[in-house]
Amino acid sequence: MVRASKLLITISALLCAATSVLAQACTTSSITLTQTVVSSWPGGAQYDAVLKNEGSRVVSDLTISSEAAAINSLWILEAQGTGRYHFPSYISSMAAGATVQFGYTAPSQVNFRVSSVVCAGSGPVESSDSASSTDSSAEPSSFATFVYSNATQNTFGLSSLRVTVPAGYKVVGGGGSIGFANLGSGGSQLAASYPIDETTWEAKGRTHTADAGPFNLVVWAFAIFDPNNEYEVKIFTESDTSAATTGSALGALISDPAFALSGGGVNTDHFVQATFPAEFNQWSATWTTDPLRGQPTVAAAWSVYAVGVRSRSSARTVTSTVRSANGSGSGAASATATVPAGFFVSGGGIQSFGGLIVALRPEPTDGFTATNVNPTGAQGTISLTAFAVGLSVSASSCANGECSSSSEPEVPPTTCSVAVSQTLRTTWTAGSETFRLYDVTLTNTGSVQVNSPSFFVRSSGQFQITQSWNVVSSTVSGQQVLSMPANTPLAAGASYTGAGYVVSAETTVALNACL
Repeated sequence: MVRASKLLITISALLCAATSVLAQACTTSSITLTQTVVSSWPGGAQYDAVLKNEGSRVVSDLTISSEAAAINSLWILEAQGTGRYHFPSYISSMAAGATVQFGYTAPSQVNFRVSSVVCAGSGPVESSDSASSTDSSAEPSSFATFVYSNATQNTFGLSSLRVTVPAGYKVVGGGGSIGFANLGSGGSQLAASYPIDETTWEAKGRTHTADAGPFNLVVWAFAIFDPNNEYEVKIFTESDTSAATTGSALGALISDPAFALSGGGVNTDHFVQATFPAEFNQWSATWTTDPLRGQPTVAAAWSVYAVGVRSRSSARTVTSTVRSANGSGSGAASATATVPAGFFVSGGGIQSFGGLIVALRPEPTDGFTATNVNPTGAQGTISLTAFAVGLSVSASSCANGECSSSSEPEVPPTTCSVAVSQTLRTTWTAGSETFRLYDVTLTNTGSVQVNSPSFFVRSSGQFQITQSWNVVSSTVSGQQVLSMPANTPLAAGASYTGAGYVVSAETTVALNACL
């Protein structure tokens, strides 16, 4: 079996795919290369070159060769000595039918050719007019995730980009990244990364100011290959149209326990500060105002999404796991979270502390990388937590029509050991309603610092919170949630006091999550 999640990028189609295929013939002659002149001038020209995998197998580790030639500049492709070139590590494979593009300027067109390629389940195949290789030992993978992407260059303002997976594939997660952040003018950061439907993922980027300069935008989609419709993918959405203030948190809950969390996202036209798996069945997000301009202070509408996957067969169980990694740096920070053996990366997220998000992207080997920056260009320390979500399928044992998984479900590590309590201070009656004022205390009972814990407010009947202080109000799947302000740390053993709210009914509180 060939392991999935190796990446392929193109600039025009910018498709990414992982290796998990049936064994079929694969040669360098199945890779075609087409060149076009973009522009020309006396003594030179700019060329675009597109390679396409015309075969029916995934290929990787392409080596490109050329005769001695004068190349003035080269992008995407990397020189590996005289006349030999490779693609960078993030372009490590080519799916059947996929393309990859590079460009260069030179006095005249260079005669490039594919001189070596590695086929899925086999070793390198050298260039030969009659070369042919069939590997009958490779076997198809019963379950894996594949990565697709799309990119655009030199975009301005608020820009969006989508990637749609081929027929037979279903999107289970995704991400986005910004290139050329140009931080001296505030730069550009992510404004959204979310599912449109089970075939399409969208990312948005935006600049702070008109002079921030152009940026490149890449959108990523994780997908499973399901031509026989053996799995159901469902998107759970929570939207807020109440003119939420900056720093507000929102969460989407997978309300059906049959679905395993595979990924999630957020859609806002402002800057994303957090988008991550808060619980094993919940995706949470936070947006923020532009720190350079101090606006906007409210969002007219924004949405958070949780993507779930379940098997339609009682003989299989889909299990998810969440892993995290921390990172910090001066002016910028990055971290890569990886899933354990037996799981395939299906999505990822970030909690950003002191910076804004510029990258949510997959890694070639079962990892997910998140990167944030200080948009002011200052070099003070900022930090983040990166999250990787992984999927696995196990056999179920069934008896008398009832089934159970043959392996225990993976549960995310506990990251929010917080006790929440409230005290009724006073009550009063206005008209036919009785109001209650509660004081709230949150205590970190764990051994590590947490950030911005939130809690549910619940009642046996209808109720309305008419006033609150030192907490931020939001909703999660229709439930009222209050939280400490965004990016507010709560040290181990410390308590957060001075918060409270007024409500029109008797209520209880229960911990929701930490941001």
